[in-house]
Amino acid sequence: MPTGHHALRRHAGPYRRSRADAGTVGAACLVQTPAELAHAEARRAALWGQLTEMLSQYDLLLTPTVPVVPFAAGAMGPAGGSEPGGSSAPQAWLATCNWVSLLGLPAATVPAGLDDDRMPIGLQIIGLRFGDATVLGAARLMQEALPIGHPPAAVVARPPAAV
Repeated sequence: MPTGHHALRRHAGPYRRSRADAGTVGAACLVQTPAELAHAEARRAALWGQLTEMLSQYDLLLTPTVPVVPFAAGAMGPAGGSEPGGSSAPQAWLATCNWVSLLGLPAATVPAGLDDDRMPIGLQIIGLRFGDATVLGAARLMQEALPIGHPPAAVVARPPAAV
């Protein structure tokens, strides 16, 4: 008799089953040898050193939140990718966020403008370690300086693009 994840899988709908299967495969890929883990830690430490040097000159680092335009509500990612339904894998379009979390830096995302479809474009504000108050203050100032309002209801409710 199945237990744990496999027992719960029986009660999930098709979408949840497909994501659970992807999660099981993804978790299996996370197994690392001690050498691989040491290499990853060395790379993280090198990145930390470079970033610390750069942030010693500045209080904040501003980057795009994601390198893609907003995609339809309900879609798993931007169209044109290799995922089911033609979307792109989140790892591809969340790359500008992952390293910030990996290094334990405070960050906030604010809308910085609108694209041609009046969908918000995000600006990521990254601060020094334990600089949460500075990041939140900058986010507040950005939102006050660039009030973009809300996208039209028709845009928010648009269905995912057909592939």
